[in-house]
Amino acid sequence: MRQSIITIRDLSVNYDSLCALKHVDLDIYADDFVGIIGPNGGGKSTLIKAIMGIVPYSGTIEYSESLLRNKKPHIGYLPQTSNFDKAFPISVLEVVMSGLQSERGLWRGYGKKERRRAM
Repeated sequence: MRQSIITIRDLSVNYDSLCALKHVDLDIYADDFVGIIGPNGGGKSTLIKAIMGIVPYSGTIEYSESLLRNKKPHIGYLPQTSNFDKAFPISVLEVVMSGLQSERGLWRGYGKKERRRAM
């Protein structure tokens, strides 16, 4: 039997009086390719934010040991829209590599090995 890497049970998310998600159950397994589709305002981003721990929720979200680093889920998230200066001089590769920063430490640079990994 396959072991899930993320197990969600009875997940609900409310924004004040608005119910964004109600009683969601979901299992995600290693090597799954998951697509979340639905209408605007259907709760797709809210589900991702709950998995990331960005929004408060009720219910349970459990992560396999393989996803945990320092007892926290090691999952990346890039929001669809963001408030940033679009003229800021940074490449896509540099943005992706910045996601590796927690593994490298604050002052360590990136060599060819890390650049290949980010691609």
